[in-house]
Amino acid sequence: MAFLNLDMSNLLEQVHLDALQDAGYWTINDLCSADLMDVKRATNIKFHVLKDLVDNVKKRYTLPCHDLGFMVEKSIRECKICPTGLPELTSALDGGYQTQEIVEFFGDSECCKTELCYLLCGELLSHFEDYNILYVASDHDFDHEKVLKYTKSKAGNRFLDEDDLYKCLSRIDVARPTTFTQLTHLFNSLVHTDRKNSVKCVIIDSLSFIIQDDILDIKTADLSDGNELTRLSAYINRTTSQDVSANDLIDVYLREVMRLLINVAQTRNTIVVITNSETSLNLRKSWINAVDHQIKLSKIHDSSVFKVNNSRATVCMATIMKTIHNICRIGHSIPFAVDDEGLFAIRSIVKQECSNGEDSDAKLDCPD
Repeated sequence: MAFLNLDMSNLLEQVHLDALQDAGYWTINDLCSADLMDVKRATNIKFHVLKDLVDNVKKRYTLPCHDLGFMVEKSIRECKICPTGLPELTSALDGGYQTQEIVEFFGDSECCKTELCYLLCGELLSHFEDYNILYVASDHDFDHEKVLKYTKSKAGNRFLDEDDLYKCLSRIDVARPTTFTQLTHLFNSLVHTDRKNSVKCVIIDSLSFIIQDDILDIKTADLSDGNELTRLSAYINRTTSQDVSANDLIDVYLREVMRLLINVAQTRNTIVVITNSETSLNLRKSWINAVDHQIKLSKIHDSSVFKVNNSRATVCMATIMKTIHNICRIGHSIPFAVDDEGLFAIRSIVKQECSNGEDSDAKLDCPD
């Protein structure tokens, strides 16, 4: 769903781009799915200019499976699994995150979504020497020091010197796209890089930040204006009728967003992790259908019921809202805490007393 632009061909001029847009060809999918002779008749652009543009687009930008359906059968034999870094969450997900799947962390800001992403980076870098990570830090700076700290802590008895840690960091590519068009270009370029086969995890932190401007544009557009509908067709990759609602357009747009993520997860055999601060998005059908594991994160203001050694630590709860591995774990909540030393699992005082058999009355309130 990348937009056509002048950088795609040395022969393309602004007058050509204007003619393409006037004829309804806004994106690479619009152009590649059309017959070039039809495009030539509609735009009066010379055929050799259009041919050069299409050849360059297919070489540099077209995704490997642009006809991929919304859901694709997974190649189970090629799937790799990675622990989450949080033991109880790993157990609840039957071993952790799996390639060819999409994981979503959602919740309000400051509830440690990014921290769980860093923890996953540390887990991958410390245990899988041939895995690379693409980290999309769209609205914040990437904290290399924190990732190094998690990498060291997850290495166990293995000693990692400075050279080892440098090699670990060299396996993370950090990108900062701020629009969905830029994100699409990034994924398209990933297909053609030398490291494409070793990228086993793509983290988008945060996806809601990247698409928020497009969604606001759709919400505030005058849908009774035909020109506005033509312009919005670039967002949703199709032409629309004037009786369509903004809500319908947002659904179609989100379907295109999630379709891109599914394409990356399936065809590149990667784990795709997204964070989301806009909770209304994950209520939409096109969004929830695409996500394999949905984990809600929330702060716990009363931490007195948990055993936490550092009183300044932030205590949070990770609740599994959707999982395709072990559906009986849906609704299961896992407490954890974050302090200056990093993220660590914690236990309920009541649950601890129950396991020790110290309080027979408390056993009635013990979680399963």
